[in-house]
Amino acid sequence: TTVGTPFSVNNFNNPQDKLLSFFGRINYDYKDRYLFTATYRADGSSIFLGDNRWGYFPSAAVAWKISEESFLKDNASWLDLLKVRVSYGQAGNNNIPPGQTIRTFQSSNSAWINGTENYWATPSIMPNPDLKWETTTTKNVGLDFELLRGRISGSFEAYDNKTDDLLLSFITPGSGYDSQYRNMGQTENKGFEATLNYSPIRKQNYGLDLSFNIAFNKNNINSLGTMNDFEYGTQWASAITNDYAVHVNQSIGAMFGYQNDGRYEVSDFNYSGGVYTLKEGVVNSSIVGNVQPGTMKLKDINGDGVVDANDRTIIGNANPKHTGGFVLNARAHNFDLSAAFNWSF
Repeated sequence: TTVGTPFSVNNFNNPQDKLLSFFGRINYDYKDRYLFTATYRADGSSIFLGDNRWGYFPSAAVAWKISEESFLKDNASWLDLLKVRVSYGQAGNNNIPPGQTIRTFQSSNSAWINGTENYWATPSIMPNPDLKWETTTTKNVGLDFELLRGRISGSFEAYDNKTDDLLLSFITPGSGYDSQYRNMGQTENKGFEATLNYSPIRKQNYGLDLSFNIAFNKNNINSLGTMNDFEYGTQWASAITNDYAVHVNQSIGAMFGYQNDGRYEVSDFNYSGGVYTLKEGVVNSSIVGNVQPGTMKLKDINGDGVVDANDRTIIGNANPKHTGGFVLNARAHNFDLSAAFNWSF
């Protein structure tokens, strides 16, 4: 009799991540003044199933070259280009791990099942056969200009982007799974961008070009679908476990915590036998530790006289108020110099 060595067999399902896309565009130009572009895109992804596999995303843009109109072209020689444009369109996103629509089983080793060294089990993420494309709808209006034979040029942009059916990992406690990918909620980004280019020196052997840009963006959570507002912890070293808020009508990146209300003074306490006792009516911020003169005092938001988890609120925002940059390009004979600077305020 031959005694074989125990072995396990894994039957792996390797989900595919394939994308097939079709793209069509129509351009129309009338008298080099009125421009029209229409685009239609169809994307098919192996990440989704059935009718949800295909996403269809149209877009269109119109532009008017005002500088080509006779009332400007014949009377404003200093103006090279003045164009207004408006666009509307959609784009899709399928950026989640493949294989989230079907249930798979994996073989794992174990020492706690009597007489069995390996077992089959489902992964920790619950499958969802109803997953579909996440869609972003963009509305944009812009202005382009060139002056003095291109010495001065630039553009202004205003936009409003809404993303629907976000592909989110939804926590599912009590289900036997850690989470499940779902389509839910809506986020929005509104903003303004400006670019200005200036060429003060244009000579055969030397020149100087300057460029400046600035951008303002505000994001907002319009909806969380079936989810309630929740907090998320970064565990960066704070005693506050959940330090970011994911709340409807707040920005992604809203910081969550307690407001500082100064410090405790000697006058806030009764002192007896070497022990400081808070006077009646003074808020107790014991969440920071044993309170005594000099201890940080936190603000009692709900007015119940005690600072606890119910007094946390939005205390900051990780998003910049604006970002921008400045670029310098200089040349002299066979030498050139470039310097780029950027900021986030």
